[in-house]
Amino acid sequence: MPEHAAFEPPLTFVPWNEEAAEAALAAGEGRPLRGSAAHGSPAHRWMLSRGFRQVNRYRTLRLPREPIPVAGHGCSMEWHERTADAPDDVLQAWLDFQDARGRRLHVVEKETVEGLRARCSSWYSPFAVARRDGGTVAGVALLDDVLCGDDLEVDGGPVDPADPEGDTLVAALLSLCYAKLPGCTFYMELGDEDGERVRAFVESVATAVDFDNVICERPGPRS
Repeated sequence: MPEHAAFEPPLTFVPWNEEAAEAALAAGEGRPLRGSAAHGSPAHRWMLSRGFRQVNRYRTLRLPREPIPVAGHGCSMEWHERTADAPDDVLQAWLDFQDARGRRLHVVEKETVEGLRARCSSWYSPFAVARRDGGTVAGVALLDDVLCGDDLEVDGGPVDPADPEGDTLVAALLSLCYAKLPGCTFYMELGDEDGERVRAFVESVATAVDFDNVICERPGPRS
């Protein structure tokens, strides 16, 4: 991924009643605009009718209470109780996971393992890790603070979103989460950048869709 030497200001977010949205559109003339709305909502249709292009769709999918069966993943699995205590290659895999999905584009400088370890020193958020033969971290998942309750977000999957075993890897990571935290309810937020195999697998086991939002953008005249 390229280095990001300078911070790029975020695009304008368009508010969601039509009068205010039209005013924001007029005020933002000459610069790129971005809006977020529920999929299929009037706000979504409004953006598409005003020259916006859908660039991503994010859904929060709730997973079943019982463990998800997984077989034949061929990986060794690890569990690291605290984020900052994970090995360097696990933290690097987490940074690579985010970079591959464009989640850290607007940063002053590219974060290092040392910077991440310092930033998350107070987190009690475990890592689930899948290693292939030879020790390469193929999949990684970070859970939100497990001390806050039993309704936990699992953010992770294959390090490479194009991994042909992405569905198997995410199943193995989730299986480890169920084993380590029995009785918890898990959910995942997935976007278009997470890869077709991962999205299809999580959709197949999910019990509900909590949120279904789209991101739409309209370029400025010089974009």
